[in-house]
Amino acid sequence: MAKYTCFVISPIGQPGSEKRRKADDVFDLIIEAALEKFDFDVWRADHKYTSTDIVEEMVNDIQTSDLCVIDMTDLNPNVMYEFGRRHETGKPFITLIDKNQLDTLPFDTASIRTIAYDPEFPGRATRDTISIIQNMVETLIESGLESSTRASLNSIADALNRMERKLESILRQGAAAGPRSVASPVNLGGGLPAGSDPNEVFRYAIRNRDIALIDQCLDRVRQTMSDEIQFYDYYVELAASRGSEKAGTMMKEFMDVFMANASSFKMKVEYISYYVTYCNIKDKELAEYDFVFSMLDALIEEGVRGHEEARNIASLYCQKNRMCYGCYAADHNPQWLHDAVGYLKQSIEIYPDDASYYYNLATCFWHLDDMDSAEKYISQCLEIDAAQGDDDGDDVDHLNLACKIYLKTNHPDLHVCSEKLRNLDPIKWSNLFQR
Repeated sequence: MAKYTCFVISPIGQPGSEKRRKADDVFDLIIEAALEKFDFDVWRADHKYTSTDIVEEMVNDIQTSDLCVIDMTDLNPNVMYEFGRRHETGKPFITLIDKNQLDTLPFDTASIRTIAYDPEFPGRATRDTISIIQNMVETLIESGLESSTRASLNSIADALNRMERKLESILRQGAAAGPRSVASPVNLGGGLPAGSDPNEVFRYAIRNRDIALIDQCLDRVRQTMSDEIQFYDYYVELAASRGSEKAGTMMKEFMDVFMANASSFKMKVEYISYYVTYCNIKDKELAEYDFVFSMLDALIEEGVRGHEEARNIASLYCQKNRMCYGCYAADHNPQWLHDAVGYLKQSIEIYPDDASYYYNLATCFWHLDDMDSAEKYISQCLEIDAAQGDDDGDDVDHLNLACKIYLKTNHPDLHVCSEKLRNLDPIKWSNLFQR
């Protein structure tokens, strides 16, 4: 009996059709070839179901299998529905698409790393695709087949709060400009009407992860602004954090100018933090490592010299952790985790009151299979959460990791954490305790 199960969601087509041939090739030459080393039982809908009520059986497999691999080629409606059913479980999945259709990904999946395969299946390209899948699966297995993230919920929440503040500032700026901002003809292209407020359109594009529209807005907004620093601080940062290659390139090219002219140290910290987010989204940590670290080192030196707030300096060391953890996700060299641990400990030494630092440390030690250290730091994380007061102190990601660690270490607080997790997120709880 296989150790793991994998259900493949893909276009299938009728027997003998070109669509079926292509689906079979993707299944045989890529998916099954990538998973055979991990002892997976791999199947697709047409391989298994014989009863008349196949929908119930299929949905059960989608929701209970250890892993799903999803081929979004052609954006088949059935595939997208089944993708949604898998996504709602919170369990891990890997997405694929024909490389010629990469630009067709819907906005609500644009931030999910999707592997592009060559439909001609040339040898080297296919081997590379298999290797990428295997690296991702190894990481998932190391985490107990839980969906992995590169930041805690606290870090994500902080980033979203910053984004919301910037979006509100953008709207206030548009309102302050008065009728001119609405009435002046603004031709954004793509069929949008003249007279559109570029601030409103940009906000819509950011919220909907519409990268093409974001890139159009950047060009038009830039024409209306005289303050270049403000343009990068308000618009380009947000665009890069949504995965815009154009904005990421702009941020890097403008980095030195921004650091020399930003009005506050906090603005500089946010700027480099958004660029690290961009690297995380686009899997550019290895390629951008030297550049980002040179900027972080310079900012840390500036912050220490200028006696800047401890919270901001600690955040810079956490950005180093984010880069190292991303490098580990790319090549699985445990040295990256050891480096991340060192930077997180520096963050804590400088600013010991941020629960996410302890959560990230526990995550690193979990991957290093050092359960004593993982238990120590996740317990400290939960103590800080509790000190924040009432239920707002409970973080689902923190509790989920605590339960995983406490299960392994037989920690006496397992029951308390389990009950909290069940109340806050029954799906995560059931994935842990009802497997």
